[in-house]
Amino acid sequence: MNCPTCEEPGTPVSGRFDGYLEGYRVAIVECGRCGLRYADRLDVPDHLYESIYRHAAVLPGYDRYARYAREVTRSADPLGTLADAELPYRFAADAVRLLPRDAVVVDLGCGEGYLTYALRQAGYACVGVDLSQTVVARARRRFGRDDWFATPDELTRHGADLVIALELIEHVPDPVGFLHGTTKLLRDGGSIVVTTPNRDASPTDAIWDTDLPPVHLHWFGARAITEVGRRAGCDVTLLDPSHRPSPAPVSRTGTWEPLLTADGSPSRAVRRVRGLRWRLRNRAGRALAGPSPFRALPARTAAPASTLGVAFRPQRLAAGARHAAPDAERVPG
Repeated sequence: MNCPTCEEPGTPVSGRFDGYLEGYRVAIVECGRCGLRYADRLDVPDHLYESIYRHAAVLPGYDRYARYAREVTRSADPLGTLADAELPYRFAADAVRLLPRDAVVVDLGCGEGYLTYALRQAGYACVGVDLSQTVVARARRRFGRDDWFATPDELTRHGADLVIALELIEHVPDPVGFLHGTTKLLRDGGSIVVTTPNRDASPTDAIWDTDLPPVHLHWFGARAITEVGRRAGCDVTLLDPSHRPSPAPVSRTGTWEPLLTADGSPSRAVRRVRGLRWRLRNRAGRALAGPSPFRALPARTAAPASTLGVAFRPQRLAAGARHAAPDAERVPG
């Protein structure tokens, strides 16, 4: 299978194994040109994310997102709270601070909606967009604003100054097409900030140190993500986190048993630990028992560098003024 980023032939680096879903058999391939690691099949079951968000409270990784959604409503500074928690939110907070106060922001792949809420509380006109109708409906209920959240079908207008896509590009089958399509949401002078798990921060002998396919389909390093931007017609800037104090590190090590059954219910491995308190459940989820092709991989101590932050600016817009033409429509909000 050719590389989804640069279209060069790839080399298999693993045998076949069950991915995030029981029965979803997949192998990992590496591109010799850009270094991308990717799944050898890129089909995503229609029910996957609806199932994940229905059971988010018991799925390792997604359970912390549910916790953030609860915590931001109790914080006097929701955006600062998130920025102190994880590096992706620090990148987002840094990006919006460069914007004028009347800027429009799209939080693409908003999930539980807490970053959208935090940006709204900070004074920005932000719309959160997610593919999952389940999680969009939950965000609307939790935060009490239907107009703050939308599915892609509902987001029909353009005019954003900034699109934030945190921990999203690794989920999409066609990263170049995704980025190119996202540029159409921007006004002249707009930009896109993306974060993704950073392959360059993991041990060289780690085969796949992130969530299993079909949840994460790609594992990018700096070369691969730069190639995505180049092919999508964007100028690329790798964001440097070293100029500010680091947030608390978050583990990037994936879980090596399927977490959902083929029909989208919590797997046996998840059911074994779902009754534990959050901290114990998260720890147990990271150590799910059972055979795995990756079980012998060295454990990696997470660090801020495990998140790759990138800013993309479309070349067709880079030379334009910030203000769009009079007939350009702004994102609702």
